[in-house]
Amino acid sequence: MLEALGAGRRLAIFPEGTTTAGGPPLPFHAALFQSAIDAAVPVHAVALSYHRADGSRSEVPAYIGDISLTDCLIAVLQTTGLVAHVSLAGSFTPPLPDRRHLAHRAHQAVATALAHAHDAIPAPRCRSSDPRNRGVNPFHDPEQPLRNEAAIRQ
Repeated sequence: MLEALGAGRRLAIFPEGTTTAGGPPLPFHAALFQSAIDAAVPVHAVALSYHRADGSRSEVPAYIGDISLTDCLIAVLQTTGLVAHVSLAGSFTPPLPDRRHLAHRAHQAVATALAHAHDAIPAPRCRSSDPRNRGVNPFHDPEQPLRNEAAIRQ
């Protein structure tokens, strides 16, 4: 990971090390943050939740318990109107604290973002008359800037 970060690549990690049914995030594994500290690169904590077409939270993508990966993927593919809601919960720029402190701060940011997220996010509206187009650009939230200007300037 350190080599990739040192080469200017971006990495996504899932510091819980597992998935949940959508409740509060599990503790973050601090060791996963060490490469970002060593490479002196920003860390962006992202809150991820899944919702049904009506805006209520969905547990369909939860890969937990006795469910197999195949069963989980089939359930996701068969679910109409499933929406992944991704929001920037916090950004941490170098110099970064030690990995345990950074993991704790990132965890708090994600937990807060998920707790304050509306229980029902409005269902996406189609922007096209084509019935195959059921969603909107999943990467654009009008309340969030399209780019992280602070990270781009560094």
